[in-house]
Amino acid sequence: MRVTNQMMTNSALINVGNNKTSLNRLEEQYTTGKKIQKPSDDPIIAVRALKLRTTMTEVQQYKEKNIPDAQNWMDVTEGALSAISEVMGKINTLCVQGANDPLSTDDRDSIVQNLKQYKDEIYKQGNSDYAGRYVFTGYKTNKSLIYTEADSSKQYTITQHFTASDLEVTNQVTNTNTVPTTSTPAPTINTPAMTQTYRTQLAYDNLYTNTTPTVYVPTITTTPASAGAGITITPKSSADTDAYTFTGTGPQAHYIADTGEIVYNKEAYDNLKTATNINIQYDKKEFKEGDVRPEDYFDCTSYELDSAGAKIATTKIDYKSEDQQIQYEINYNQKLTVNTQAKDAIKPDMGRTIDDIINAMESLKQTETKQTEAKKRLDDGTLTQANYDSLKEQLDTEKTLKTQVLKDAYNKGISVSKDQQNVVNVENSDLGSRYVRLQLVESRLDTQSDQVEELMSNNEDVDLAEIIIRFNSAQTLYNSSLSATAKTLTNSLLDFI
Repeated sequence: MRVTNQMMTNSALINVGNNKTSLNRLEEQYTTGKKIQKPSDDPIIAVRALKLRTTMTEVQQYKEKNIPDAQNWMDVTEGALSAISEVMGKINTLCVQGANDPLSTDDRDSIVQNLKQYKDEIYKQGNSDYAGRYVFTGYKTNKSLIYTEADSSKQYTITQHFTASDLEVTNQVTNTNTVPTTSTPAPTINTPAMTQTYRTQLAYDNLYTNTTPTVYVPTITTTPASAGAGITITPKSSADTDAYTFTGTGPQAHYIADTGEIVYNKEAYDNLKTATNINIQYDKKEFKEGDVRPEDYFDCTSYELDSAGAKIATTKIDYKSEDQQIQYEINYNQKLTVNTQAKDAIKPDMGRTIDDIINAMESLKQTETKQTEAKKRLDDGTLTQANYDSLKEQLDTEKTLKTQVLKDAYNKGISVSKDQQNVVNVENSDLGSRYVRLQLVESRLDTQSDQVEELMSNNEDVDLAEIIIRFNSAQTLYNSSLSATAKTLTNSLLDFI
C-alpha cells in the first residue's frame, strides 16, 4: 500500500493528540488528586463515590448533630435528677430531725420552713430545659412541668388511679377546744381525742367545690365495682368539727377539698381494701405557683373558663397519661429514647407529704396560740380561774396529741423521701444505661467514619507516587512524539529532487 505524506501527517497528528490527551488526563489527576473529574470519565467510580458520600453524610449527621444533641439533652436530665436526689436526701435528714422528741415547736417550725424551700426546689428542677425545650414533659416540650404563676383560667377534670395499698391509716385530733371571748355563757370545755382515720390523699389541695345548682362531690369507681358501691360522699371543710368523724351506718366518705383528701369510715375503708383498682375523678380550677400540670401526670380533661367561671365546651382537650418517648435516630435504623418523664421520676407524693407536715405544724401553732389567748382571757376576767385551769389542761392535752400527729407526719416524710429518692435513682440509672449505649454507638460511628473515609479515598483519590511516575512517563512520551513528528514531517519528496 502506498503511504503518502498526508497519511503520515494525519497519523502523526492523531498519535500526538492521543499522547497529549493522556498527558492532560494525568495532569488533571496529578493536580486534583482525584481519579475522575466528571462522571463520564468512569461511571463505576462515579456511582460508587455518590453512594459512599451519601453514607458519609449520614454518618456525620449522626455523629456531629444527632448524638451531641441527645447527649446534651440527657446531660440536662441527669443533672436535674441528681439535684432532686440530693434534695430528697436533705428532706430525709430534716424529717429525721423533726421526728425527735426533744425538739421545741420553734425548732420544728424552722425545719418546716426548710422543707418548704426543698419542696419548691424539687419541682423547679422539673422545669429544667434544654435549648428551650422542657425535658420532663414528654411531647409537650413547650410547656413547663409546674405553673410558674397562679392560673385560674382553666378547669380540669382529673382521674387519679390508686390501688388498695394507697389507702392510708392516719390519726387526727378531734373534739378540740376554742377560747371564749365573753364570760357568758360558761364555756364548754371538750376533752380532745386522737381519732384513727382512713383516707386517700389526692395530688392537689384547694380542690373544686360547688353547692349550686347541685352539691359537687368526686366520683369513685373500683375494680371490682362492688368494692366502691354505695359509698355516700359528703363535702366537708377541714375546719368542720365532724370532718374526720362519722355517724350513722353504711359506707361513707368525706370530701375535704381544702386539704385535698377523701376520708372514709371503717366500712368504706374495708370495702375499698378489696379493690384492685380505685379511680377517683375530681375537679380543680385554681392552680397556684408551683403546682404540677395535671396533663403531665393524669388522665384528664381541660376546659377554658369564661369571665363568669363557666366551662367553654368548645375548648375541651382530653389528655391521656401515657409514655411519650422522645427518640433520636443515632445510627442506621437505631433509635434511642433521650427523655425521662416527670410521672416516672418526680412524683407528687413528696410535695403532698410536706403539705401534711406543714398543716400539722400550723395546727400545733394554732393550739399554742389558743393557750396564749386563754391566759389573756384569765387576766381580763373573761375566764374564771377554775375554767382557765380546766381549759388549760385540755389545751395541754390537745398540744400533746397534735405534737404526736406532727411527729407522725415527719415519720411519714422519712419513708416517703427515701422511697422517692430510690425512684429518682432508678430513673437516673436507667438514663445512665441509655447514655452508655449512646457512647458505644458514638464510638462505633467514629470507626465507621474512618472506614467510609478510607473507602472514599481508595475509590476517588489517586496514588500520588504512581501518578507522578505515569505523568513523567506520559510527558516524556509526548515530547518524544513531538520530536519524532517534527523530524518526519520536515522531509518531503522535494527534498530529494
